Amino acid sequence: MAQEIRRVVVGPDGDGGVAVRRDGPAPARVELPAVPGTTLTDLWRSDEVPLPAPGEDDPTAADFALMPPGSLFRIIDLGPTGAAEPMWHRTASVDCIYIASGTATLLHEGGEVDVAAGDTVVVGGVTHAWVNRGDAPCRLVDTSIALDG
Repeated sequence: MAQEIRRVVVGPDGDGGVAVRRDGPAPARVELPAVPGTTLTDLWRSDEVPLPAPGEDDPTAADFALMPPGSLFRIIDLGPTGAAEPMWHRTASVDCIYIASGTATLLHEGGEVDVAAGDTVVVGGVTHAWVNRGDAPCRLVDTSIALDG
């Protein structure tokens, strides 16, 4: 299991000032049993655009959604997948991903591409899957924005 991720949220304090609204482990963590060693940690999400400023409510406290109808900021820790079946999926979003550490392979209907720390990937509303064929975890930093329609 991936280590907890500290999340600091700064926003208006309601009195015209600015305050740290939250400081602690990101509360929205989901382990994917279908992909052993894979954890999704939602840092922020919104069902609308433009986004409201951070306030009392924590948008990650809602039920887990693979992709909300607005935007999502998520850390994906992808453990070595070995012979596990890839988790093919399609989100109605453009996913802007930075590979923070490790290596992974992006599978898509047209083939596959290997990526490593420092690389970026933009996936736009197509069926795809991630696999980690290495022996060390891979961390992906993902910002997803819902597609129109």
